[in-house]
Amino acid sequence: MNTVSTSAPEAHAAILAFMTRRGIPAKDLRSDGRLTLTFDQKYRVHLHSASHKRVALTAQLLSLGGRYYDAVTDEVLERLTGLSAGLLQQHASSLCLDERAKSLLLQQTLPADASAETVEAALADFVNVLPFWASACAHEARLMLS
Repeated sequence: MNTVSTSAPEAHAAILAFMTRRGIPAKDLRSDGRLTLTFDQKYRVHLHSASHKRVALTAQLLSLGGRYYDAVTDEVLERLTGLSAGLLQQHASSLCLDERAKSLLLQQTLPADASAETVEAALADFVNVLPFWASACAHEARLMLS
């Protein structure tokens, strides 16, 4: 059996197991333990370690640079948060703000003991809802710029 190994201490065991299961080469893992995958040639999803030894799936939806503390941005985030609340019954992912990067993310966290199968199933659901969020955020970005 071919296994992925890395010296990066941040690489989560579930991410490594997922990579092995999917045949993703070790060279695709970044030095910080993050794995970035691209879907449909436009959606970038990051798999990385999160607090409390969990796994996080994240994708940037909307850059808020230069508009982070703007009243229009607050209105946009309020509308998107309303959409997010409605989707929580169907999808485990949710919106979050990355204050350091000044961006809105879609994020889902998995338990510390997640298996490769758990990562794969969560990733499938995450990628299925990602186009909806990308479209909704693109619409809101146009409103922010007008």
